Parts: sequence; structure tokens; C-alpha cells
Amino acid sequence: MKVVSGILVAVVMFMPILAMGAAHSDNGCASCHTPHKAVESTLVPLWNGAETTQTFTMYSSAHFDQLGIVSSGQPSGSSKLCLSCHDGTTNTSEIFADSNDVFGTNLSGSHPFSFVYDSTLAGKDPTLKDPSSASGLGGSIADDLLDDDGNVQCSSCHDPHTSAVAGTKALRYYYFSAKVTGVTQDRGTFCKTCHIR
Repeated sequence: MKVVSGILVAVVMFMPILAMGAAHSDNGCASCHTPHKAVESTLVPLWNGAETTQTFTMYSSAHFDQLGIVSSGQPSGSSKLCLSCHDGTTNTSEIFADSNDVFGTNLSGSHPFSFVYDSTLAGKDPTLKDPSSASGLGGSIADDLLDDDGNVQCSSCHDPHTSAVAGTKALRYYYFSAKVTGVTQDRGTFCKTCHIR
């Protein structure tokens, strides 16, 4: 009886997490995680799959160059894990219902990512808020949206665990604004977390 009770408690405790993660694809949590034979990753526990090794064409612009943005030149950190499915070639067992979710290797039209967003950058660009500013998600932009190295990553705006919110492309803001205020707002509001205009 104790074992059954323990299992029921665990299921009830983790049900919201399972429900959120399960919406990211038909494979649920197993799309990204596996309890057995996981690939060793310092970024994600129990990683299920290969990390992309593709060479990508990243976002670039004269404005970006003018600001002297520090970039690895290729995706880094958790963005490499996102792209291991979204590059359309690495973990091909993941099939997306929407072909727009397979980006290929040309990311020049996407929002820039895998670059350092710090006070120095914000000081050079009057359209950016300082990352020490409040994010509206409970802490600062740096705490809530940047990785441990202060980089903007795919996960700055997207979270696969919140993809149960239909039609939101797993945008973090839809989840957090609804959780904090009870109101789901348009994504332009989320853009203004970092951008002044």
C-alpha cells in the first residue's frame, strides 16, 4: 500500500510538468529526456539524442557589427540542443507537425542568439534595456532569460516545458504572464522585456 501511495503522490506532484513537457511533441518527455542510456550532457539531465554538429549561417547585420557583439559565430549552450531537432537533420526521429519548426542551417532570418547580452552592450544600443532591469518574470533579465554566461539563447524566449499553451511556439512569456497575472498577453509585450521599442 505504501508503494502505491508513493507512486500516486509522485504522479500528482509531477503531473503539471509531465503535461507541459508532453505537449512539445508526440513523444512527450522522451523527446528530450530518457531514464536509460542517456547521452552525457552538462546542459540537460538525461539528454536523449545527439547534439547538432551542423554549421549554421547565423544572423548578421551592419547594426550587429557596429555594436561589436561578442558571438561564438555558431550556436552555443542550450541552443545547440534545441537545434539538434530543429535543424531537421540530426535527430530525425522527431517529426514536427508544422514544417516551419524545422529551420535547416540558415538562421540568418531568426532573432540573433548565442551572443553576450550585458550592460556594455546595452550601453552601446539605446534600444536595449540593461540586463539588470526587472524582467517581469520575478527577477532581472539576466537572471530569468540569459544563460549562466550571460548569453541570449533559444531558451531566453522559448521553453519546451511551456508548450502546452496552444499556438504559442513555446514562448516563455505566455506561460509566465498567465502564471503571474492570470492574463495571457501578446508576444510584443514580451519583446519589450529587453527591447525599449
